[in-house]
Amino acid sequence: MKPALYNSIAAPPVELVPRPSLPPFDHDSVDAQTGAPLPVYTTLREPPPPTADVAWWRGDAWAITIPDLPPVDGGASGPAQSRVLTYFLDRYGSKWEDKILRAHLERGYTHISLSPQDSFAAGQSVDDYIAMSVNARQAGLFVHHLMRSKLYTANDPSLADVDALIDRLLEGDAMQVESPAWEMNYWSPVVVRRMIDHDAARIGTACRMMLHFYPHYISWQGNTETPTDFWKANFGKVDGVLYQCDPGWTAGMMAARAKDCLDRLAPGGLWGLSDSGRGHPIDFTGWEIIATKQFHNELDGDGRLADEDIGNLKGHEFTCAPGRMTVKGFGNGGRLPSGDRL
Repeated sequence: MKPALYNSIAAPPVELVPRPSLPPFDHDSVDAQTGAPLPVYTTLREPPPPTADVAWWRGDAWAITIPDLPPVDGGASGPAQSRVLTYFLDRYGSKWEDKILRAHLERGYTHISLSPQDSFAAGQSVDDYIAMSVNARQAGLFVHHLMRSKLYTANDPSLADVDALIDRLLEGDAMQVESPAWEMNYWSPVVVRRMIDHDAARIGTACRMMLHFYPHYISWQGNTETPTDFWKANFGKVDGVLYQCDPGWTAGMMAARAKDCLDRLAPGGLWGLSDSGRGHPIDFTGWEIIATKQFHNELDGDGRLADEDIGNLKGHEFTCAPGRMTVKGFGNGGRLPSGDRL
């Protein structure tokens, strides 16, 4: 595992803003296909780290709600307009940028996710993107960059195109987590392997690497390979998965899916991954839970309006999921039932 040399930062303290209790927990459900019970878990299996920890995610890339937040190109409308999309941070303008960063800190969040290709497509310069990233870091956040996007990256990309940006972000202490791309299984397994190997060689131990896939995927390998093969090739390079749920799942289905992932990825688990010192364990974070429902002002899988509070509820419930490992935080919002920081 990579050393967490970047795990602390001197930043002005920000007082946590009191938040209301979570809405009532979701109800147990059943699998519509099999009738199997799908319980909702509400008790944390281990205490989260008391201070900021880059390996334990606390963030919300889709739904921190700030009244009067302006509309942005490509953003949501209606009530969702007030929900921050952190990967559009540049589009809100400098006046709102500091408010958004402060809103993260006031909620006790420690991670923020940015997307260079989205920002460049909106007209932001490389220099301004780096300055924005440095500003987020100096505010006291771990900065996560999703380097490539299916909207802007070719099917067979030139991988070195990101090298200069990676180097400058690392030099500026403005990248603590890197994902080679959004929804990596948009590309072929061969290209995905090239992306991982290329970026890992560029980054070394300077920051963590977390993979992001389409809903319910936690590996992406060729037809002649197994998930075990995929992950063994990643030992020492990749630190974990930023998991994406189907936003229409019930909380019970989310827990069942999380348990399955935890049981597969664990040392000695269903995929036979070892803990022989070659890079395991693989961290598993519930990163994207009901984001598209929040964006479209729709109901979640349990029939509730997908706002920030329901995202926080789902984040807590997902983090409580059982399995051979534990969930390492949330990226779609979360807090304790009391309203305190999770």
